[in-house]
Amino acid sequence: MRKIILVTGGCGFRGASFIKNHYKKYNKKDIIISIDKEEGQHISNEAYKKSHNLTFVEGNICNEELIKHLFDYFKITNVINFAEEKRSWKYDEMIETNSKGVEVLLECARKYWKSHTNSFIQSSTLKLYENKEETTEHTYNESKTHAEKLCRVCSEKYDINTNICRISNVFGPLHVDDFNISTNNNIMKLKVEGASTTVNDWIYIDDMCEIIGLLMESSKKNETYDICSNHHISNKVMSESIMDIVPKISNFTVNRMFTVRNETNNVPVNNTTSIEKTKKDLKWLPQNKNMFYENLTKTIIGFLR
Repeated sequence: MRKIILVTGGCGFRGASFIKNHYKKYNKKDIIISIDKEEGQHISNEAYKKSHNLTFVEGNICNEELIKHLFDYFKITNVINFAEEKRSWKYDEMIETNSKGVEVLLECARKYWKSHTNSFIQSSTLKLYENKEETTEHTYNESKTHAEKLCRVCSEKYDINTNICRISNVFGPLHVDDFNISTNNNIMKLKVEGASTTVNDWIYIDDMCEIIGLLMESSKKNETYDICSNHHISNKVMSESIMDIVPKISNFTVNRMFTVRNETNNVPVNNTTSIEKTKKDLKWLPQNKNMFYENLTKTIIGFLR
């Protein structure tokens, strides 16, 4: 059965990657409506022009009239909400997008959906397992926690098929979570969020897309899944891997900087994650876990191009 999927944050790294992956692995006849506040670099205008089943809408998920129009006009059957704001200098937008935006989407799902085959997938974060002080990142976590609560309430009270994906750090062509990479005059600047001792779970983008695709095809309801690979790497090892790769494939030299220098208070994070539930419910195991260095090389090549 053909789906009509609303992908929010569709021009961002995760949203755009999911769209590409979906058309490779699933029903090419599915219609995808991609909404984002601005056009991104990950899917070009040409991609939208070439595909009759892919439509881009420039807009904000907090715009109730726009979201109602999309549900009504396109008869949306599935929602995958990747849209989020985490930039510290956009505090108000962070609260609005991460909380109110989810509320708007769920309200439209409640109003328009009558079938149990409809599904709503909320992209969340494994950082919710961390204990954060009163910082911008704490506010980000609070807004994502509130979004999760909205999903659970909507599922329990209105019988809407919602599921939550707590996603770990993702990397892939043109993107490495928590790593700000820029190039200038044969110098690659590597700004790393956190301390060198900070440990995160890392998952390759193709694995993330596959899990979400499997979840959308499943009959699961009101579940929370850790989208991870159980491949824990410190910022030090991750950055050193990048510093090892770059000279082998280019003439660039790498300058590295960690945003947190007091490492005595930084302990490994995200070690409470588990893929056991994902493995059991969705019959999935990470396909790219043993290809970390190879996939990181692909990622860096994307930057250098």
